[in-house]
Amino acid sequence: MHYFGNIVTNFTKINKVNAVIDIGNSRIKLGLFQNGKMIDCKLANNEDEASLLLGKIEIKKMIVSSVRKENDWINNLKVGEKKVFLGPETPLPINIVYDTPDTLGTDRIAAATGAFLRYPKKNCLVIDLGTCITYDFLDEKGNFNGGAISPGIRMRLNALHQQTSNLPLIEAWDAKIPLTGKSTKESILSGVIIGVKQEIEGFIRSYHDKVANLQIIFTGGDFKMVENLLESRPIWANHLVLEGLHGILEHNN
Repeated sequence: MHYFGNIVTNFTKINKVNAVIDIGNSRIKLGLFQNGKMIDCKLANNEDEASLLLGKIEIKKMIVSSVRKENDWINNLKVGEKKVFLGPETPLPINIVYDTPDTLGTDRIAAATGAFLRYPKKNCLVIDLGTCITYDFLDEKGNFNGGAISPGIRMRLNALHQQTSNLPLIEAWDAKIPLTGKSTKESILSGVIIGVKQEIEGFIRSYHDKVANLQIIFTGGDFKMVENLLESRPIWANHLVLEGLHGILEHNN
């Protein structure tokens, strides 16, 4: 299984790879693909780290997905054949059925594409637990229909602390979360963590009631916070966004 390691060394020198860059709100995810498969991946904390990692690699093609407006450092990377910036006009393997496609996050598009490539003939509900929690529905015909966005776990914890006078900021906790909190810390964790669990399972039940042949796919770094609380055995695709981005890159040959 591929994993994101700490930034301690550059990517191994590899010739003619496809580079996938997912620039998020807090960090930058980098993936290298060769012959259609991911061969390495890293997390960068900032643009300088990302440039250092990618600067010594011979990049054949590149795709960039970004939630940020300014990414001038990308223009300085040498790419042999093609550089794709994912946006509303980019050709996709899936069909976007969404009232405001110009406002649709590229990470949501990429995750839905990754789900389509994994399960091309299934209805898919992609649940991404990151800064926000997103629920995105892709039907068995490859139509991205939309979904839902709610605050992520850390966003909820920060909001409780910042928008009240006395509630503490909870940054670490044991794996077991009590349903009935016996302290303020436990009560906050019950409300947030178990609340997220109930929210997730409620969405899953609603989609199961609505459509058949449904595949549930989880992704995002905060999945591990709720994994053991979920009633069903979930499928976690840690690199679903990177997989989807590479699929879009290949679609643009």
